[in-house]
Amino acid sequence: MEDYFGSHELIVKAVIMNLSKISLFSLLITFSGICRGQDCISRIPLSVRNIVSEYKGWRIVSLADLPQDDQKLWTTSRNGQCPGVAIGNFTGGTNLSYVVALMRSQQSGGLQEQLVTLTQDGELLKTNVVVAPTNVTSPFVVWKVPPGTYKGVDQNKIVRIVNDSFVYEKMEAYARQYYYDNGRVRSIVTAN
Repeated sequence: MEDYFGSHELIVKAVIMNLSKISLFSLLITFSGICRGQDCISRIPLSVRNIVSEYKGWRIVSLADLPQDDQKLWTTSRNGQCPGVAIGNFTGGTNLSYVVALMRSQQSGGLQEQLVTLTQDGELLKTNVVVAPTNVTSPFVVWKVPPGTYKGVDQNKIVRIVNDSFVYEKMEAYARQYYYDNGRVRSIVTAN
């Protein structure tokens, strides 16, 4: 009888130990995603960081800034990416361009957000405010989209985009895809 209880005790201990390992592993995955998302600024070159720092009072949208439901959606669909930075060949040149979603808290307690592109123009980085500072209830995210043919939400507008483009999205609510066409930024609504 003692061997029977002794072997069951070992089994129970093994199950508890495995559950503890699984819980710890899940916790580590969750926190690693949050840490990577908060580390957005280190993913961009110093020259871009210097320009971003000139936007006094503004900061890059990070995973921690998003509501909890949006954090889960983001880590499920784009784990490891920063929700406030998109990097790609948006203009068709040989240099990478950067799109940065910047947010700031207002004295009234609300939030403002703006979307800025930084593109190489010779030796200089040229900035362009794509979305002017706007009051938001929670942050929008930005992400890169590969070249391709895309339809607007109304299915009437179809565009063929030859370079990378970027989507500025209020998760599960609204998305607008921006792209460069002959040096100008154009857009289509892709979710509403």
